[in-house]
Amino acid sequence: MKNFFLMIALLAVMTACGGGKQAENTDNANDSTTANNTENAEGKTNDEAKTNEAQYGKLMNKEEVGKAKEYTSIAEVEGEADKSTIIRYRPKDYPKEFPTPLLQAKNLQVLVLQGYKAATLPEEIKTFQNLTLLYLSGANQLEKLPEAIGELKNLKTISLEGCRKLDINQVLSVLKNCPNLENLSLSYLPFTEMPATISELKNLKLLKIKNNKFKILPDEFYTLENLKYLAMGSSTKDRYNYEEIFKKMKALPKLETLFIPYSGLKGLPDVMKEYPALKKVVWRESDWKDAKADAKKWSDKFPNFDVTWSTQSTPMYYFY
Repeated sequence: MKNFFLMIALLAVMTACGGGKQAENTDNANDSTTANNTENAEGKTNDEAKTNEAQYGKLMNKEEVGKAKEYTSIAEVEGEADKSTIIRYRPKDYPKEFPTPLLQAKNLQVLVLQGYKAATLPEEIKTFQNLTLLYLSGANQLEKLPEAIGELKNLKTISLEGCRKLDINQVLSVLKNCPNLENLSLSYLPFTEMPATISELKNLKLLKIKNNKFKILPDEFYTLENLKYLAMGSSTKDRYNYEEIFKKMKALPKLETLFIPYSGLKGLPDVMKEYPALKKVVWRESDWKDAKADAKKWSDKFPNFDVTWSTQSTPMYYFY
């Protein structure tokens, strides 16, 4: 009888404490589920990171890209067993169509299609999520930029020089979606008016607008607060209204270099003394008999910047 009462007491204590094997298993199951969920969530994050790296590789800096091999033909691309090693592509010949085998090179950062002869680019160009430079100078049959270019969040430089069939409004509507775009060439595009939407390219540091058809720039242009380098110039036939442009240009707070050779100018206006950051003006005219001496003469008139006559500059396909 004594043992019976002891057993009853023991069962009462176990029940009060929430004991029993079933209760223990339930608690352990909850702990295990929580632990497994955390592990699965962490595993998924790691998997996604590995997937991105496998697809696009590590984004290289300028020095690393400069050391990477430059592939110069589709035959070279097709012969490369490991397409992830293809970082730079710059063919020796002008491509008549898009080199589709290149789409396998998902780590591509530099794509040069100078003299591209096709009317379109494939939407699959968004495959190149690491692309920092797209060089399309001389692509005079290209009719529009694919919307997919706006998905290239690492795109830093694009040259559209001489792409005469492009519509400037469509171009800017695409490029405004590239948050890291810093260098842009719109030279030799026959647009007659610069759209106000140029101001949406807020991170522009370098802009080339040589030999277009516009006369003036919209007020919104002068809100490009990060612009450091501006290359512009026009023919005598389609001369820009330099008087107005130069007057308003003092509103650009970071403009350091102005490239204006062979613009048909007789002189530089005094308002340039008010430019807050200007350091250098690259300028010479065809009627200068001694370019070095003439440049020095004008340089001496402006204490805040130098005038240099040398027009040599780095090609934009090196602006990666």
